[in-house]
Amino acid sequence: MIHNIPRRSSSWYAAALFAGAILAASGGVAAQEGVEAEARARFDQGVELFRAEDWEGALHQFTTSFDLVPNPSLRYNIGVCHYNLGQLDQAEFQLRLYLEEVDPSRIPDNLRADVERILAAIDARRGTLDIRISLEGATVRIDDADVGVSPLPHPIVLPDGPHRVAVTLEGYQPFEREVEISPGTTRPLDVVLVPLAVEPPPPVEPPPPVEPPPPVEPPPPVEPPPPVEPPLVVEDEDDGISPAWWKTLANVAGALAVGGAITGGLELWKESQFETAVDDCRRGIPSACSEGYDIASDGEALGATTTALLIVAGVTAAVAVTLVFFTDFDDDEEEAADAPAPPAVSVGFGPALDPVSGSASGGFFETTIRF
Repeated sequence: MIHNIPRRSSSWYAAALFAGAILAASGGVAAQEGVEAEARARFDQGVELFRAEDWEGALHQFTTSFDLVPNPSLRYNIGVCHYNLGQLDQAEFQLRLYLEEVDPSRIPDNLRADVERILAAIDARRGTLDIRISLEGATVRIDDADVGVSPLPHPIVLPDGPHRVAVTLEGYQPFEREVEISPGTTRPLDVVLVPLAVEPPPPVEPPPPVEPPPPVEPPPPVEPPPPVEPPLVVEDEDDGISPAWWKTLANVAGALAVGGAITGGLELWKESQFETAVDDCRRGIPSACSEGYDIASDGEALGATTTALLIVAGVTAAVAVTLVFFTDFDDDEEEAADAPAPPAVSVGFGPALDPVSGSASGGFFETTIRF
């Protein structure tokens, strides 16, 4: 605890300083009389509060009086109030200005000794905090006040007692520590900043394999017609595979390629969203960090789906190209009408369904082929 200045001597000094202030302000023009009267009244109120050890109230009245009629002698009163409030930096600042601005011949010896005693007491109640931070660019705050950015150029001078130190740097866990400062000592504090832990996205299960179309069985052999005169046996040659099968495979390959293009476009869109979320997260938006994880998971699922679709589309297209050499494209319309109907093919895109509940599992896309 900071010991107060003895009340009797401080009150006497305050009264003496006010007398000096009145002498310094005398001789002003008539327009200033109102300001001087207000300053005198504020000073009187400050003296009463000073005697009652109401340091907050006295400081306010002395400061207001100084603002109305700036007189360096009032800095003593202001400095003593700061000292008794525990505001050592402000007290030292005001008392040193008092010694610099007031004519030395007008400072009584006992008052000068009182000022020097207070300054010595302030120095005796101080210690230093040497903060060493592992990274550059970190913001350092002590007792909720900014003191600089790492590396700090020199140790921080602080009053004795507990102080709260906070160090922050984007992308790293905030550091907070309460330290105790002892008078006349230097307290070292090493700060090692730890990167924020980034949880990996959950593993993405590969899509189920796409069943290949059933093998195409060749048509049954054609019975030769009954013999006709002249008795020649007419045998129909194998016309090959129906064109309908080739068209079916070509349509399937095209549908899968379109599906791959759609999911690929969605993957690029998710990648753009992920970059935006990362930028927002680096700017300190907490919700953007969790959204980035979800977007990354969706993007990986879309990438896996796109790869599977394009691979199956390529295989199907290769089969269709192979069938070109075994397909009879010269069948007439009647043979096409009599041919069995080709399998129906459809491709759909939508949210993946949970295999147990049947509800949408959230954000993933699934491609299905129905025969």
